Amino acid sequence: MKKLIVLLFILMLSVSSICFADYGTIVYVDESKDLIVVQSYPYYMDYFTCAEIQSIIYPYPEPGDIIYGPMTRYASNQWYAERLNQNFNVWVDEYWLSKDQVFDWLSNK
Repeated sequence: MKKLIVLLFILMLSVSSICFADYGTIVYVDESKDLIVVQSYPYYMDYFTCAEIQSIIYPYPEPGDIIYGPMTRYASNQWYAERLNQNFNVWVDEYWLSKDQVFDWLSNK
């Protein structure tokens, strides 16, 4: 009985972490500088995450691609590109930015 309860608890934790994963849509990619801007969910809030791609990825992500992974945590993170069906590493520089702040970030890179 104890094993069943522990197993159910572990199962609930794993399902809840999948249900609450961060995701967003790529709105800008600069292949020459390896920069990427993602509009984070919920979209009506107009939050953007700005990151630098750290790993070699081919084919390259494109605007409109759906991305899953931690978008509100600075430092190195692993994102999953749904269309490409592969993971890639990014360095999240900024998150929860407005459109004007995104343009400032891009102009400083």
